Amino acid sequence: MGEKFGTLNSYDRKNTKIRPPIVDGIFYPDKKDKLAEEIDLLFKETLKETRGKKKNDIFALVTPHAALEYSGRLTAVAYNTLSERMIETVIILASMHRDPIRGFALPTASFFELPGFRIPVNREYIEKILSISKYAIYDDISHFEEHSIEVQLPFIHHVLPKVDIVPILMGMAEEKLIMELSRVIFSLVKENFSSMLIVVSSNMSSYLTGKDWKGEEAEMLRLIGEQDWKGMINGIRQGKVTACGAGCIASLYAMQSLPGGVKMETSILDRTNSYLVNHDEKKVISYAAVAITGAIGSE
Repeated sequence: MGEKFGTLNSYDRKNTKIRPPIVDGIFYPDKKDKLAEEIDLLFKETLKETRGKKKNDIFALVTPHAALEYSGRLTAVAYNTLSERMIETVIILASMHRDPIRGFALPTASFFELPGFRIPVNREYIEKILSISKYAIYDDISHFEEHSIEVQLPFIHHVLPKVDIVPILMGMAEEKLIMELSRVIFSLVKENFSSMLIVVSSNMSSYLTGKDWKGEEAEMLRLIGEQDWKGMINGIRQGKVTACGAGCIASLYAMQSLPGGVKMETSILDRTNSYLVNHDEKKVISYAAVAITGAIGSE
C-alpha cells in the first residue's frame, strides 16, 4: 500500500504514491457502490443515441469536467463511442484552474484513486516527458488542487478497466507552450498509436472568464468543427475563447501540423449547459462531447 498525499502542509514527494480523490461527494458519489451504479446508468441511458457512432479509429475525445448532474450524460456519450480497440494507455490533458504555471505539471503518484478503484499512472511515459521537455515538471500540488482529470476517471475505469494513464496539467495557454505540448504528446503516440487514447478534459465556455457564453460557446464549437488550432490560439489571446481547456484542445489539433502528424476528423456529438440544470442565467457554463478519429500521416 502506498502513501497518500495527506494535506498540502504535510506534502512529502518521496512518500507520495497515491493521488486521492478530492471532489468525491461533490462532483460524484463518494461511495463506491453508488458511484458504480450512477456511472453504469449513464452509459446505459446513452447507449441508444451512440449506437452506430462507435468507431475503432477514435483516438481522442473532448469531454466536460463538471459534476455528474451537469455533464455526466455528455461524458458518457463521448466514451460510449469507443469500440473494442485494445487501448492500453490514456493520455489525459487538462488545464489548471488556479495558479497556472508556465509549463506542464506531472504527478509523482503511481496511482490515482477513486471510491472503489485505483488507476495506475504510466511512470515510463511520465519520465519520458520529463526527459524531452524543459517545460515539464513534477508538481503534485497542482494535481492535488485540480479536479478536471479526476472526474474523467470513473468513465475511463468503466469502459477501459485495465488501462494506465498519463495525467498532464497544462498551465498558461501560451502559443509556445501549446506547440510544445503538441510535440510532447505526438512523441508518445506516434510509436504507440493503436494502443493509445487521448482525452481532453474541457468545458466549452465559462462565466468566470467570459461575458457572452452563447457567443463564446459558438466560437469554440466552430473552431473545433474546423479543427482550427491557430484560431483557438488567437481566440485565447483575444478573449473570444473562454473554454478552460482550449489550450489543450489546440495542442491536440496542432499535431496535424507536425512532420508525419495525425490526420483528423471531428464529430461534435452533443452539447448542453449548466442553465438547463440550475437555471442560473448569470453563471452559465457550456459543455460538449466530441469524438475525433485519426491516423498517422506521412512525412
